[in-house]
Amino acid sequence: TGACTQILQDPDYSDTQFGDVAWSPDGHLLASGTYQHGVQVWEMTALSRRWVGHAGLTFVRRVAWSPDGSRLASCGDDGSICLWRASDGMLLQTLHEHSARVATVAWSPDGTWLASGGGGRSSGELFLWHSSQGVEPAEYRAVADAAARPPLRTTQYHQDTRTHPSPESHAVCAGGF
Repeated sequence: TGACTQILQDPDYSDTQFGDVAWSPDGHLLASGTYQHGVQVWEMTALSRRWVGHAGLTFVRRVAWSPDGSRLASCGDDGSICLWRASDGMLLQTLHEHSARVATVAWSPDGTWLASGGGGRSSGELFLWHSSQGVEPAEYRAVADAAARPPLRTTQYHQDTRTHPSPESHAVCAGGF
């Protein structure tokens, strides 16, 4: 009927501003990025919050589930990317290569690549992070040497940036406006 059937609210802070939201691959969980109150993951069958991940007070701009639903990536204004264990919210790794805020993250279909885009007003950055099959997420590293960073560069910064990997995990497309 087009009517809203449920409203979820942060039980700890009534003023929480929600940014990005993303469904888990199986549809049982909903992740949300917030302003100053971290990443929140909601159990949809019980309509309750499962966990909250805090990795600094920042605006969490994007959340993205790994294809198998075991990990969640988040990014925000502090210039970092956080990798979370989806089952319990344990912070697995924080990636710190970006020089300014990170506007978007996206997993490759096989989960071995993570793309992140962001930057400041005078430069844009698109990073590709790789982990070999079977290696724990704590092994994610930027593809290029940090001294040569960033490995791919855009010519302008865009307020709204999105990244999407190809189905074969061989390329990434990034754009903004």
